[in-house]
Amino acid sequence: MTPEIALTGVMADLVGHEIESLFVISSELENDARLRLCNNLPHNTIVSVLDEPAFPKDFFPGNGMLVVCGYEALGRAMVLEDTYRMVEHYRGFLGKKVFIPYVTLSSAIRYNGWREINSGRIDLTWDGSATCEI
Repeated sequence: MTPEIALTGVMADLVGHEIESLFVISSELENDARLRLCNNLPHNTIVSVLDEPAFPKDFFPGNGMLVVCGYEALGRAMVLEDTYRMVEHYRGFLGKKVFIPYVTLSSAIRYNGWREINSGRIDLTWDGSATCEI
């Protein structure tokens, strides 16, 4: 299960009713990975899947959440360049901005093609714990 799917399921369980989610996935994502994502969505959610760069221009709800994934390197949130561009596009987003690291590294490694998100752009980093205050 991917962190996006896991978080969507946890949020639905926490609120106790159906929630609405919007997944924007990279246009470079392999078709098999795209199908796995679409075929494993939680049943108690309404999920729309859009191909990047088709970001909805008017998506600024105050009670929503923008979730981005990447890796954490010595406390620094690292994301792919397209994800970085999306975060910058929604810098005025009124809801919570959550970072989910696929892996946490104990060194400040920066891989080619990855960029650091300014810590001021993220409200919290989710560690996979169902008790995380969102």
